[in-house]
Amino acid sequence: MPALRHTFIAALLCSAVATPIAALAQPNGRGAPPAPPPEAFTACQGKAEGTAVTMTMPDGKTLTGTCRSTATGSGTTLAARPDGQPGHRPPPPPSN
Repeated sequence: MPALRHTFIAALLCSAVATPIAALAQPNGRGAPPAPPPEAFTACQGKAEGTAVTMTMPDGKTLTGTCRSTATGSGTTLAARPDGQPGHRPPPPPSN
């Protein structure tokens, strides 16, 4: 009986440790922000950082945003960050 008890306690401790670790591994579990949708990258193709753009989402919804450097698995590229998001900076005024 003591062996069964030790096995139960070990299993309980493993699950107590594994559950928080699994939660931290979730991409949106307060870790890294979600990756931008493909439309955000498309809107900034050929544009400079800080350029104001409009994105049309698959559901037909139109969003305005600004092209910002975004980390990807292969480096950095520009992607539109929608207006009104935390950390969003409005585009700079046009230079004359």
